[in-house]
Amino acid sequence: MGPILGSILLLASTTKTATAGIVLLLTYSLGMALPFIASALANSRFLTFFDRYKRFLPAVSVISGLFLILVGALLLSNRFTVLAGSAVRFTPQWLFERL
Repeated sequence: MGPILGSILLLASTTKTATAGIVLLLTYSLGMALPFIASALANSRFLTFFDRYKRFLPAVSVISGLFLILVGALLLSNRFTVLAGSAVRFTPQWLFERL
């Protein structure tokens, strides 16, 4: 947020009219605010979804903890490429074509 805002402020200060600077800063502000507005509007829908699936949270927590331990062990043993190679097998072909 810092370097981007600094760049926009610099660009806004060098524009010929104040209106152009205001438009730049307004666009930046809207881009920052829209995710918060969207999450506020979707809050009740998320809570309904969360009530259905919160019973699975202990299992998800244990599985993600085990995965984190596995990744740490792979990093310590300098074998992280094993995980990367496994990920390549599950990557769809259309994604490789886009790269």
